[in-house]
Amino acid sequence: VSAFEGCSELDTIICLATTPPFINSWTFDSYDCILLIPKGTLDAYENHKYWNSFKNIKAYRLSNL
Repeated sequence: VSAFEGCSELDTIICLATTPPFINSWTFDSYDCILLIPKGTLDAYENHKYWNSFKNIKAYRLSNL
C-alpha cells in the first residue's frame, strides 16, 4: 500500500527534497504528471531508478514555487 495509492488524477507533484527521497515503482499510480523539484537537482532525479519515470520533470528556484 502506498500513500499515493488511488491518486491517479494528480497533475503536479512538488518535491522540495534536494536528494530524491526513497520511492518504489508502485509509489505513484501514474508518472504522467509534472514533477517540480529544486533547481540544481535535475540530474539526481533524472538518474534515479524510479523518479526518472516521471515524463515531465521541471526544476525551479524554491522562491518561484
